[in-house]
Amino acid sequence: MHYHIVEDKDGDTVDAIPYCSDFCNKEGQGDKYRGWNGCHEGADYDQECANCGEVIRGLDYYKEQDCSHEWRECITTDGVVVAHSCNKCGAWKKTEAGLLTSE
Repeated sequence: MHYHIVEDKDGDTVDAIPYCSDFCNKEGQGDKYRGWNGCHEGADYDQECANCGEVIRGLDYYKEQDCSHEWRECITTDGVVVAHSCNKCGAWKKTEAGLLTSE
């Protein structure tokens, strides 16, 4: 999940335009592209990529799936577990202080 952040004259965020990939962010923003801005947790609901129209699944979609999750850890270079993602359905969730959060 990538976002193009739109700010007002004071630097406050006024919009976040969703993109399914960095490629779509670059293509959709053209000269306004401000660099890679991905790896965001998506919204609770499905969103549409502002460039290609691909559906970016929200967290509610994964909650409704009948999946016996096979979680894998997403670890930083210093060994901190920051998230878990499912090898089967693609669902993922953040952790708090390196601990697996409850579903």
